[in-house]
Amino acid sequence: MAEDKAILVERIQKYLSKGAWGNALVELQKLNTILKGQDLRVRMKIAEGLARTGKKDEAVKEYMAVADSYAEKGFTVQAIAVNKLIVKLDPSREDVHKKLAELQRDRGFIPEITAAPKEQVEAPKKEFKETVKKAEVPKTPLFSDLAADELAYLSQKVNVLQLSGGSTIFNEGDSGESIFIITHGEVKILSKDSKGEEVEVARLKEGDFFGEFAYFSHSKRQASAVAAVDTEILELTRDILSNVTEKHPRINEVLLNFYKERVADKLMATSQLFRDLSAKDRSEILQKLSFQTFEPGTLIIQEKCPGDYLYLIKSGKADVATWGEGQEMLLATIGEGEFFGEISLVTGAPRTASVRARTAMEAMRLSKADLDEIASRHPGIKNVIAEMIKKRAEDTIRTVLEMKKLWENGLV
Repeated sequence: MAEDKAILVERIQKYLSKGAWGNALVELQKLNTILKGQDLRVRMKIAEGLARTGKKDEAVKEYMAVADSYAEKGFTVQAIAVNKLIVKLDPSREDVHKKLAELQRDRGFIPEITAAPKEQVEAPKKEFKETVKKAEVPKTPLFSDLAADELAYLSQKVNVLQLSGGSTIFNEGDSGESIFIITHGEVKILSKDSKGEEVEVARLKEGDFFGEFAYFSHSKRQASAVAAVDTEILELTRDILSNVTEKHPRINEVLLNFYKERVADKLMATSQLFRDLSAKDRSEILQKLSFQTFEPGTLIIQEKCPGDYLYLIKSGKADVATWGEGQEMLLATIGEGEFFGEISLVTGAPRTASVRARTAMEAMRLSKADLDEIASRHPGIKNVIAEMIKKRAEDTIRTVLEMKKLWENGLV
């Protein structure tokens, strides 16, 4: 049987390379029989073959069967891409987007809400998360947070791109005007090293999002994206999203929350405190974090006051200082990815230093109770904090002694 499959695949590839879709279709249908209709990519190729040989109605029927299979399994983005092909072949089938959204809602893959003011959707969102957990379906970033009418409308507007292996999606330095999600295939993320040579820094697969950092920050692409193999992606352009959010304003909120989560997870993944945790563990901790912004000069924590939160800097810089010899001494300036406030949370003693925002700053905040609970499950975090407490105590003593020496010598 394995040999039969290999022979069929070889024939199919030969016919496709020659554009002989009629012959390829015959072999594809034989392969589909052997695979008992379980390989949806083969069935997609059969639908394409039917369309290319003039059998439009049969092609639409096959595409719809494939879309239903994806939808039943909770693969929303793949179902959306197939539905776009259906509507392209038969514009009268535009209702497939609405039917997909309703099916995803009924099966618990998206929230059972309609586009409504924020205060009306918070409770259903919480209930939705519990439903997804029971269904054991992986959460699809962004799409899993949309209501049925929002998902249906976004599905109508999104672009589907078919890319050959080696095709460039965007280059480092390009403007970030789109967000992408992979429905099939793989995408390489490439960046230049210190020698100016391009190296692969990530390999993205089905279901992965990319491009959102440059999109939301209105900055240039920090890396290049290339299709590693024949790949299909959904594209959400700025024009599309502007049009969509006019009709469904809550989508903008969902998108922004998604972006904040991605930024926060990236920060946690590179932070000394959380970098050794799995993506799943980081995701659980992320739910416990609250976000705060600070204007330059804002006093965030005060020396000698009780400690109640640990802070992880998302952007900006902060000055750490202590009071001694009648004046304030700067101990350190810290920035993105660094944390502070941990000493009093662990020791129970008052704050040992003050921290003030040097620039406009964003930080993620974790309560003492949550830190204790997380550290009990992840002892490695305790070790990192213990090492940091020791290092900061040594740095503080050294700085104070140096400053005292300068004062005694009349240099300060």
